[in-house]
Amino acid sequence: MNRREFLAFFSTAGPAAAAGCLGGRWERNDATTSRVTAGPSVGLEPIVEGLTEPLSIQFPAEGIRYIADKSGLILLHDGDGLREDPLLDLRGKLLEDVTSWEQGLVGMTIHPQFSRNRRFYVRYSAPLREEFPSEFSHTYVLSEFRASEDLRRADPESERILLELPQPGKFHQAGGLAFGPDGYLYVTVGDGGSTPDSVFDGFRDAGPGHAEDWYLINRGGNGQDVTENLLGSILRLDVDRTEDGKPYGIPDDNPLVGQAGLDEHYAWGFRNPYQLSFDGDRLFVGDVGHQDYEEVNVVEKGGNYGWNVKEGPVCYNANSGLREHSRFLHLDTLPFCPNATPSGDPIVDPVITYSHTRDGQDVGSSVIGGYVYRGDAVESLRGRYVFGDTVRAGGGGMVFVADAADETPWPFEEVSISGSENGAVNAAVLSFGRDPAGELYLLTTRFAEGTGTVYRITEPA
Repeated sequence: MNRREFLAFFSTAGPAAAAGCLGGRWERNDATTSRVTAGPSVGLEPIVEGLTEPLSIQFPAEGIRYIADKSGLILLHDGDGLREDPLLDLRGKLLEDVTSWEQGLVGMTIHPQFSRNRRFYVRYSAPLREEFPSEFSHTYVLSEFRASEDLRRADPESERILLELPQPGKFHQAGGLAFGPDGYLYVTVGDGGSTPDSVFDGFRDAGPGHAEDWYLINRGGNGQDVTENLLGSILRLDVDRTEDGKPYGIPDDNPLVGQAGLDEHYAWGFRNPYQLSFDGDRLFVGDVGHQDYEEVNVVEKGGNYGWNVKEGPVCYNANSGLREHSRFLHLDTLPFCPNATPSGDPIVDPVITYSHTRDGQDVGSSVIGGYVYRGDAVESLRGRYVFGDTVRAGGGGMVFVADAADETPWPFEEVSISGSENGAVNAAVLSFGRDPAGELYLLTTRFAEGTGTVYRITEPA
């Protein structure tokens, strides 16, 4: 069934379609979330303080750490502490009027062969390029830089821009970067945000820069489109070669090579895949939800992860009108939604999902994807997936830990922070890091200059 046939069928099927008469491709909205219980306690040892909004920590060599800050600085920390001169200052390249905390320097990773080629990669928000539509917000930039031989400086003139994308809005900017075991660079791209300055906070995923996709109910959405743009997806690029006039190559086994769609896509159906990580061949991505649910996905090649058909476990309704009435009238969800595309490709459920409220209490607001712990210092975390949430109302950020389960969604535990009055982190959680020994780091801020801190996760005091 092609797109035209599907829309024609849906528009005439009426209640029968909602009852599940689309060949098994519709399901009830049962909102099954992960079970959350109290978990282990850990300590937080401050490693670097006095930052602003640290979002990535990299380990290029023994005794050296690179810390990317959303302000546009990549800082160098070594045995003598935080160096005054940064590795790289990108502030002059950033969007001047940063009106969203999702903009700025939002991602960094180093090449797997960094010790030989000294190449690293960054994601930042730049002013809107002249060639892009004037109604758009700014430019998404993915670039490569090269560090000096002593690894303590990077020349701004060494920049090699790999990708520039026009961004419809200032939100949902993602930013996570990671190299897979295959040597390719995996790049997160958010869906581009909502229609700016709308009278209604509903009708999202429409307007300039938002593609019309197959799902008529939600009026189109970049996460469900793989032909118009690269938004709402995980991309997979070969940064070690060039191809067809592009500054990168396309892996031959990317899922849309030779098919309809843009070849850079690896997986799609994401809203704001903010952070990602590999554990062996498994790719974990935390996808920030809209209003009610957060999710973590284990991403497979060619997978469709649901947005904007679903938010977490529920059938999402983008056309719910004024937000102040939507919760009271229960308009944010639909009673039925498809579990596959018109071509039969399944919509993949998250492995972890949770509501913003539990038992009448605030749980969180924005999931922060983490890492599987492979270190030796914290026995209670060994071999488990550690992730978090930015902040809950009236408290700081949270740390969670989950074990893989045979069925989804996986249950998970809330980690208690030793020495914290309420067991939560005393600041907002921005990101996690993992060093070559498998030890984990927590990056936090209070959203003011000098309040950013990098902690090492340890056994409780």
